[in-house]
Amino acid sequence: MSENLQDLQDYIQYQFEDFKSFKLALFLNSGEVLVKFAVGDVEKDFIDNLISNIQTQNSGSFHLENREFSLQTPSGNLLEFENSESEKIFALKNGENLMIVYCSGSTVDKDQERIKELIMDLFN
Repeated sequence: MSENLQDLQDYIQYQFEDFKSFKLALFLNSGEVLVKFAVGDVEKDFIDNLISNIQTQNSGSFHLENREFSLQTPSGNLLEFENSESEKIFALKNGENLMIVYCSGSTVDKDQERIKELIMDLFN
């Protein structure tokens, strides 16, 4: 892993690991996963389906496993998807770069504003 990628991985881990709702962050360049940081085990199929759904997003909602995620009001380039099970997915694309963050749990509503700020800061 190059020094820049290691710095990015360290940044993501340091910034996100203390949020109780945080489960997974992915950073892609040209469709290739360069950084993956997860709390606990996350199945490869889940990650592959998540990436595919975000990259092909055009209808405002998608299914991930047996759950439906709906697009909330976009905030600029930051997309936010949620379902009824206290799960949220945030996605931000900037050129060839794509950041996806998956959160789940009872603190997701409390954590979401700070998580969105951190995602936006990464691209500034």
